[in-house]
Amino acid sequence: MIRREYGGNNKLPNVRVLVISDGHMLRTKDGLVWSQSVYDYAFYARYAYVFDEVLVAVRIVDINSLDHEGYPLLCSGPKVSFLKIDDFTGVIGYLRNFFKIRNHLTSNKGAYDCAIVRMPSIISNQYACFLMKNGIPTALEIVNDPWIYYENFLLKLYLTYTQKYFCMRAIGVSYVSEYVLQSRYKCRALNTNSDNCFFTESYSSVYLTDDCYFFPKIYEKKEKYRFIHVSNSINSYNKGHMETIDIIAGLNKRGINSTVKFIGDGCWVDKYVEYAKKMGVANKVDFVGRVSGKDKIAKLLHEADVFLLPTHGEGLPRVLLEAMAAGTVCVATKIGSIIEILDDDQMAKKGDTSEFIAKIRELLNNPDRMSVLSVEGYKKSKRYHNKVLQTRRNRFYQKLRNELGES
Repeated sequence: MIRREYGGNNKLPNVRVLVISDGHMLRTKDGLVWSQSVYDYAFYARYAYVFDEVLVAVRIVDINSLDHEGYPLLCSGPKVSFLKIDDFTGVIGYLRNFFKIRNHLTSNKGAYDCAIVRMPSIISNQYACFLMKNGIPTALEIVNDPWIYYENFLLKLYLTYTQKYFCMRAIGVSYVSEYVLQSRYKCRALNTNSDNCFFTESYSSVYLTDDCYFFPKIYEKKEKYRFIHVSNSINSYNKGHMETIDIIAGLNKRGINSTVKFIGDGCWVDKYVEYAKKMGVANKVDFVGRVSGKDKIAKLLHEADVFLLPTHGEGLPRVLLEAMAAGTVCVATKIGSIIEILDDDQMAKKGDTSEFIAKIRELLNNPDRMSVLSVEGYKKSKRYHNKVLQTRRNRFYQKLRNELGES
């Protein structure tokens, strides 16, 4: 197979890309696919700017009904179709389905021309291994650091090693960060001795359009402060829900009247409601549930005084950029690619609620500084507008398409 020079005009009549996505979808009896959050049609349509067909391999549950309650986002649409992986959860679930996934890979081998694998995930590893062994042009989208994201030591060790391995074997690798993930998970395009057969790019997964932007705020001291925390799934400790409750309790204990809204849903909500009662702040904590519509989420983010994310591990949180676009000051864990976009007085060490409280108190006592941070955050978020990022994505996708060349 002959490779084309990048930037050339690909004349292949119909190029099909396989996208491996780590999620859980619902397919109703009319054939439409729905998701709980994040992964809507616009998310997958971004690949269709360059490719003629987008095939998404993802875990799907089929139901004999049109009712998609709990799955409000439509994923189906023109040029996007789905290859079902039987649904499962966890490592044990994966091991039980290992051979099914292998059969899925083999039976669908001829359905696509190239592939984009979103990492990290166990499913992504199996796909990347198969695709590269079979000589299918494969690029990676690195969206997180498994070393800091996963709590299970063996899992984080395995996924960290394999992510490094595949980054050095893929023809192209994109990162959601500007430099943090690149430093740990190097690809061949970052090697000064590599030739121009390999390529890399930097772009976030966030989808910021004009209706996501409000305006910077002028902060003043208040009698009551409104915090907000956004996480699609409330089913683990990872996103710092418990730390958020501790911080709200600590602020109120110190005479700072503070409340928090949790956006999202999951099986751990009741657990955190009970914890808020235990900490004496049940009346200060509001679990709103999932909110559909970027404009509604943007409005809630703008109405809050502080967006708080004491997360345990992240790549580059999309919601952090959404909060900055809404003009709201952010405070988050000093971890992952968060260090690329927040100043030191907006970050605290993982799990250190005392430091979080101290940093927040210092900011609340300095409204001028918060006003400056609001302006700076708003300006930074403009770098992540979809028009800017889609240009980068298209450049990356076009280089993968060019790899097909002409036989």
